[in-house]
Parts: sequence; C-alpha cells; structure tokens
Amino acid sequence: MRKIVTFIIVLCMSTTIVACGNNTQKNNSNEVVNKERVEVDSSKLNSASFWIDKIKNSEEVVMTEDEITTLNKNMMDKWGMDWYEGYYDVSNITENVDINQLKERICYLDLRNSELYRKGELVDEAGWDNYYSNLNLDGITEELRYAIIIRNTSALDMPTYDILTDSSLDEAFNSLQQTTLKMNEPVVVLHESSDEKWLYVVANEYIGWVEKDNCAYFSNKQAWIDYMSQEDFLMICADTTIEALDRELLMGTKIFISNTEVVEGKDYVLQIPEKNDEGFVTFSYIGILKNEAFNEGYLPYTRKNVIELAFSELGEPYGWGGANGERDCSLYIKDIYECFGIEMPRNSRLQMNMVNVSENMSEMSEKDKEERITKAMPGDILGISGHVMLYLGEVNGKHYVISMLSSYVPETVTDNFSESVEDISKVFVNSLDVRRRNGNTWLQELIAIVNIQ
Repeated sequence: MRKIVTFIIVLCMSTTIVACGNNTQKNNSNEVVNKERVEVDSSKLNSASFWIDKIKNSEEVVMTEDEITTLNKNMMDKWGMDWYEGYYDVSNITENVDINQLKERICYLDLRNSELYRKGELVDEAGWDNYYSNLNLDGITEELRYAIIIRNTSALDMPTYDILTDSSLDEAFNSLQQTTLKMNEPVVVLHESSDEKWLYVVANEYIGWVEKDNCAYFSNKQAWIDYMSQEDFLMICADTTIEALDRELLMGTKIFISNTEVVEGKDYVLQIPEKNDEGFVTFSYIGILKNEAFNEGYLPYTRKNVIELAFSELGEPYGWGGANGERDCSLYIKDIYECFGIEMPRNSRLQMNMVNVSENMSEMSEKDKEERITKAMPGDILGISGHVMLYLGEVNGKHYVISMLSSYVPETVTDNFSESVEDISKVFVNSLDVRRRNGNTWLQELIAIVNIQ
C-alpha cells in the first residue's frame, strides 16, 4: 500500500544555507514574504511547510471554480477536435467517425522502422506483422461506444502485452507506454483489436489502446453523460487504497458519492464502477470514513494546496508514461492540477503551451530569464525541453523546483557533463543550477513558464 501523507520531510542534507529575503515579488495578492537573513537547515528544502511559510496569503484562492471552467473550455476550444494534438473533448466526439480517418490515426506511428526489442531480441518483420495484424484494420466500423475505465490501466501505442524496449539490455522500459487512465475516466470506444482483448479509445488527454477488461460500456451516450455529470463526488488527493476495494486510487481520481445508499457508521458511500459478463457497467457501493486523502468536491486552488500536493509524492518512484501506476514529469503535474478541476494536457509540450496562461521563454537571453524567474510564484509550471516542474521559490540566490525527475547533472560538475548524469528516478527537489548533458543549467534551458490564474 502506498503511503498517504500531507507532506514529507526528508532529512537528506547536513549542511546549512543562508536564506536571502531582500527581494519582494508580487503576483496579485500572493506576495512572497520578506525574510531576514537566517541560517536554515538545508533539509527543510524538502519540507512543504518551509516553502508555504515563505508565501503571504498562501491560502487565498487563485481561481474560482467558474474561472477554472472557463480555462478548461478555452483549452478544449484550442485543441478539442485535433486527433493528433493529444487533448480531446470526448463529450463532443461526432456520433460517427470517418473510417479512413480512423484507420490513418491508428496507423500514424510507423513502428516497423523502429529498432525495438522484445526480451532482448530485435523485433523482426514477422514480429511486426503479428503486431500490426492485431490492429484489425479491416474490422473498423463507424459505430461508437461509450465506456468508463473501471480500474487504472496502461494506455499503449499497440494492442499487445509485450514490452518493447529501445535497447537489447532493457526489458522493462516499455516504449509503447503512453499514459495511465484512471478509474472513472470516460472514454469513447472507436475500435477493437483482432484478438478482442484491446479497445482503441479516446480519453480527454489520450487516444490509443487500453485493455478491454478494464473498460465497461454504457447502454447509450446519454446514460454515459448522465453518469459523468453527477455533482456529488470525492476527489482523491493522495494515492491510496481502500480495504474493501481491490484496486488502487490515484491522486486526481474522481469518485461519485451515492445519495441513495447508506452504510451505517460511514461518512460517505462511494459508487464504484464494475462490469457484468456482457461488458456493461454495474455498480458496487463502499462506505468510508472521512480521510485526508479525500476531499468533497475539488480542492480550493491555492498556492498552499499546490505545494502540499506536490510534496505528498516526494520520493515516489518515476514511471515512464505512467507505467506500473507511477508517474513521469508531466503526469505528476497533471494529477496535481486535476485535484483542482483543472484539466491539464497529458504531455509536457502542450502543458507548456496552455492557452492564455503560458509565456514563451525560448528566445529570452539568460539575463532576461534570470529576471523573469524572480517574479515566478510557487506552483507555477516551468518547462525545459522534455521536462516540466513546479517552482518553489528562492533561497540564498538559488531558485528551487520540485518534479518527477528521471536524471540530471549535479551543479558541481564543471566538465564531461554527459558522463556525469545521475539517475534520480523519483519526485525530487533541486535548484535550477543543476545541468543538462550539454552543460547548460536548467535556468539557461528554460523555454516556458505557466502561471495558471
């Protein structure tokens, strides 16, 4: 069972640092508090409360639910009908799809020319023929079906249980893995594989293959819409498990509350999606007590809540594409903001280009980047090529971030950067003075800042 925490303090450093507080930064009323020069135990860099205490009005609501709804609509208007962009409005998918367009979308990745390995052996032509035959391209129809994810499931580029890696020495890092869809996510089913074990689906931030066993159909579109339109729900704000439930609940999951069922001695009765033998959705009901992992409705969008959610995952392991129920950098960001009802794109490129809230820094000089970062607010999203992170604040002239981090080059390295990469593979706090393989610092490499307000 994964631990439920509000925040974690990791005592991993023994030196001290001097906090500088002679800069005042304002963004609306979220003002960073000036601090006198004091010595701070560097282990506090890994404490949510340390960073929250530096923010004035940290509990002030940054955006109301109505404002968040408008933001979500603007993003849907920008990306919602583009099948290749990675952000979709599933509620407005056309009733019938164009067969040729769907076939083109299923085949848009030409993996036959990729050097991928299965159990250390290069996939040969016969292997690719087998994978592609399972796409069932001749079986495509115009019919759509409406479904719900009933347990967390991997979402893949090909309908196969095989793990395909880009190295013969690697048998775990699945190149087909794209994301994880959570329990209760709505999907539109476009197609089924030849072996009838996989469904090609559209979710709000993904299009591709998921296991059929992890989906349950609704009888019609209206029943699907009515289910997802229920107003009473709990938001899961920390990865957790429920004793009576045979599956993990991930941060960012929405579970509806039953107003008709009663379980004596429990505060809430949860409506849990299941499936019957015909593949259609049924429901079970589980009573639970109030718990810090659950919030009735969306969390208020405050700087304090963003930081606490970010630190609740401190030290949790990295998982490319959401493999094994873990997270990569952009899924980490997405799940945090989903707790506030903000429907983030799945991939880092789109997160760095969110409508009306993103600022492009790629053409800025290093001096301008340094000046801009002093105005960043805790919880802002910073982006470098291929990686996104949450800004925390400044200590002793250094700017710090927290992210689901794969690897980096320590800031103390001065040459042979590509040979000095450290594997981190967890949620981690570091300064923007760490480096990339090319020797540039993360601050030098900044290409975007996203201030969602």
